[in-house]
Amino acid sequence: MLALVIGIMIIAAVGFWIAGGLVLRIGGLTFAIFGALILAIDRSLVGIVVFVFGFGLWLIGHWHYAVRYHAYKSPLAQRIFLQMLPARFDPSRGWGQPVVLVDPRSEPSEPQG
Repeated sequence: MLALVIGIMIIAAVGFWIAGGLVLRIGGLTFAIFGALILAIDRSLVGIVVFVFGFGLWLIGHWHYAVRYHAYKSPLAQRIFLQMLPARFDPSRGWGQPVVLVDPRSEPSEPQG
């Protein structure tokens, strides 16, 4: 029984890693649109709550994408993350920088090929 539970958890984790960002972004966008519609039609507090929940899901989906690909899918999400969060929480930070520092006084290596 324990092996079955562990297997299901592994399959769920792999499935979330593969499709989680897309599902969160689409689901969040859907919730945000429905929240805006509820707010426009009924003018109730429920619309604001649903809109904020959807916007949060949308942001979490973009965070998942940025963690997975080290780049942002949306310029709006990138701007929100870079302005609101400290730099150490940026999942795309440092991926465009060289890992090995090159000494400028060293000889250039011969091209292989």
